[in-house]
Amino acid sequence: MCFCSYTATVWGEEQFSANQQFMVEQGDKVLGQGLLPNAIDNWQKALDLDKKNKNNDLIHSRIALAYYQLGQVDKAIASWQNALAINPKNTEVYYNLAQVYESQNKLLEAEKMYNQLVLINTKDLTARYKLSVVDIRQNKKDLAQKELETIISYDAKNATAYFLLGGLHYDGKRYKEAVTAWEKAVKLESDNADFNYYLALAYYQTNAKEKAEKFCKKAVSLDKTQENATRLLKKIEEEKGNAKK
Repeated sequence: MCFCSYTATVWGEEQFSANQQFMVEQGDKVLGQGLLPNAIDNWQKALDLDKKNKNNDLIHSRIALAYYQLGQVDKAIASWQNALAINPKNTEVYYNLAQVYESQNKLLEAEKMYNQLVLINTKDLTARYKLSVVDIRQNKKDLAQKELETIISYDAKNATAYFLLGGLHYDGKRYKEAVTAWEKAVKLESDNADFNYYLALAYYQTNAKEKAEKFCKKAVSLDKTQENATRLLKKIEEEKGNAKK
């Protein structure tokens, strides 16, 4: 799991009083020595020196990351929430909280974090993509489809968005729509074995078996371990053989 983090070089001296800056740097120093509890103590002292500093969310975020590394997830979440109470537009904190909630399978909480990110920046396509995945995991397929279509409206070359959208259409038995989405995914990433296989699968469901065979063969040529494509290809070839009898 990759978290957004903060360093003293990002903070800059102008963001804190001299005493605060000293304690922040002491925290960074002992952090580099692997002394996470000591780092937390120093950062907490920095907070205590000026509890009204508008940039204290950056210190709370640093404390949260340290707690998370120590395996104290509840304390990490509390510290990130403290950061948001000071700066409700701290996007890195929303991302970090969303990842933690996802890892705990608290999908509704993760969804709320990604929704906040989209409210802050409607063109945050990473947040929209992650939101669509969380929605799919919660079986909120209509919401996921809306997010994916919005992503595509901003970025018509987003192959992964087309791929997920095709999956939603396929699960809903809208096979022609799945073909359209997966054709675009394959056009953008022609060497992706999975994309080729799923396009073949959608073609098969629309009875376009020659095209299904073509893309099955492409998938297998790209990835010899593509078992699903190999099975579908075998099925198509058997059906062709039976049709000739």
